[in-house]
Amino acid sequence: MPAASGPFDPAPDGESAPVSLHQRAASREEFGRLLEDIRSQGQISISDEAAILREYDEMLVELRGAKQRLEVEYRERIGRDGQADADAWLRGEAEALGRRQGEQLKRLVGTIPALAPQPAAGG
Repeated sequence: MPAASGPFDPAPDGESAPVSLHQRAASREEFGRLLEDIRSQGQISISDEAAILREYDEMLVELRGAKQRLEVEYRERIGRDGQADADAWLRGEAEALGRRQGEQLKRLVGTIPALAPQPAAGG
């Protein structure tokens, strides 16, 4: 009997996990291409592009570290508290992590003039 897969396990061979539009758009490569396009239009400098990519990369490192810490604690909680309680804990932690990462990305994107929300025209 195959082992049950958990939220941190890769998809079984022959299957691919569904990738949402948000995940595709939020990839490092896509973000880099977006910045390159904005730079080529003269809307950001090369140094700004590099600084934004460095900050994005730092966010990815933080996210990977947080996911690793969650995985360790999740597995401990399964043994200590049972699957259902561990799953409930993980849902809450994952939602909080997603909110934090979303706010960080929103703040980062807000530093790019071409992507920052424009004030509504007054009238």
